[in-house]
Amino acid sequence: MRRTSRQLLPILLIVAVLLGIFVLMATSWPVGSDYFFYFYPTAFDVRNGLSRLYDNPRRFFNAPWTLALLVPLTYLEIPTGEAVLNVLSLVGIALSATLLVRRPPRFAFILIFVNLFTLDVLVRGNFDAFALFGIALGFYAIRDRRPLLLSVALAFIAVKPSNAILTVILFALAIRGWSLREIARVLVVPVVLSLLCMIPFGIDWPLRYLAYIRILQPDDFLAATIWKAAAQFNIPNAITVLVVFALIGAFLSVAGRRGFSLWSLSLSLATMFCVTVYANDSHYVLLTPALLYFVGRERRVFFAAYALMWLPLIRGYYGYNAAWIDLIYPIFLLIMLWRLPPEKSGMERVRV
Repeated sequence: MRRTSRQLLPILLIVAVLLGIFVLMATSWPVGSDYFFYFYPTAFDVRNGLSRLYDNPRRFFNAPWTLALLVPLTYLEIPTGEAVLNVLSLVGIALSATLLVRRPPRFAFILIFVNLFTLDVLVRGNFDAFALFGIALGFYAIRDRRPLLLSVALAFIAVKPSNAILTVILFALAIRGWSLREIARVLVVPVVLSLLCMIPFGIDWPLRYLAYIRILQPDDFLAATIWKAAAQFNIPNAITVLVVFALIGAFLSVAGRRGFSLWSLSLSLATMFCVTVYANDSHYVLLTPALLYFVGRERRVFFAAYALMWLPLIRGYYGYNAAWIDLIYPIFLLIMLWRLPPEKSGMERVRV
């Protein structure tokens, strides 16, 4: 009886904390701009037959199955619906940490929540933590060779896929030795969801989506990218292109040779954020694997990287034109990842 009570106590404590966070966010948290302007209106229009999806300027760039969560939330008051989304984001971050590092140190587990990037996810009311969970679940699925679990992971990544492109390429390289049957199982969930979405959204929704992302662009006044920084400092576009191709080429040159590990996963993400054409602070939560890699590899680097997560505060003084300063964080991670690859012992790897 005592043993059962001890096992239940942590679960009850977690539930109580999440319930407290939910009440706080539903009653006192500011309504997030992304949830209010993009996600809620899109889901509301779909629910009421005012949209077939990807046919209005709402800037909804997510996979259509994202609406499986969003549409039910429209029956709640906007702050309450966003509170549900934010609590799920916190759960997603927590699960991601435990999937990436089986027992992350307590200090590291706390710090992945206490930083500006996680705060930005909650302030905006966005889905970045869902994509992070998909990446972490994919890492776990490949490590344990579980095709269906990897299929579920890809569906989560598709909720917000733009800055996970290199990671998906890494996943593809990691499973290239799997059997055709296993690879077919990897594709099951995204394919089935895509076909099911044709029922409410029409068989042409993939074509509408491609046209949509070509015509509409995300709001980028807060974006921090190498492209935007280069333009601000009058660096020729040709030089930027060469740097980007060099970084991608360097990643691809080792992705298939050094095995699949937390290091290669982290390298894919850090490289992506150094070459991406669009990233906001909330997107940087996807770099959590790189942060956790250094917990076991070199803790001084972990704490240095954590300190850099607070750099966006400087923009409070210099304004939006200093958004380039956010790039220091992924650049630092990328440099340190190249300097500190996995040691021959103590770092789990899966050969690809």
